Amino acid sequence: MLQPKKTKFRKQMKGRMRGKAYRGGKISFGDFGLQALEPGRISQRQIEAARMTIQRKVKRQGQLFIRIFPDKPITKKPLETRMGKGKGSVEGWVAVIRPGRMLYEIQGVPEDLARAAFALAAHKLRSRRRSVRGRLSYEAGRHSYEHARRAFGHRRRLATPALEGAFRQSHQSARRHELDSEASPGSRPRENHSYRAPRRSGEQGVIGHDCC
Repeated sequence: MLQPKKTKFRKQMKGRMRGKAYRGGKISFGDFGLQALEPGRISQRQIEAARMTIQRKVKRQGQLFIRIFPDKPITKKPLETRMGKGKGSVEGWVAVIRPGRMLYEIQGVPEDLARAAFALAAHKLRSRRRSVRGRLSYEAGRHSYEHARRAFGHRRRLATPALEGAFRQSHQSARRHELDSEASPGSRPRENHSYRAPRRSGEQGVIGHDCC
């Protein structure tokens, strides 16, 4: 099982799990990923159990990547022990997870097989998870901000504020590129049907104005 080889301090404070994940929220190595939707703590036994479940489902196909590591110690006192006398001994290690964090990634397998494997692995974990399809693209054009929102099924915002800003910036750069291409001398002028030519004195038959 995963466990740190050496730490600076043997015990840590409990801490809090507030906010969303600002790092590790995108697919970086594989083609499909399992993403967390709720905060929580995943123990080293759960990480290993989910890994074995995915490997058993996909067999020898593809390659699996574990994106989390249990680096936080969990202490516990023996049963029937009175209060006080300091902090208990280290019992195990957990990984602190926030919403938007990518847990597992896989590549080299079909989409239906990857979704089935992640569905089985999600039962080994505590909080809600979801499967993410495809690698995130920051290219201008079709992979714009609105297209990304519809592709990932979000109504209000993406998984993390970092992804939200990246896709918004990509959409703005794509829009600027379209405006520059339209304004270039070699491009075809854009038709504007709402434009009306100004009326001159003594001129008759001007489009959009009554003749007098």
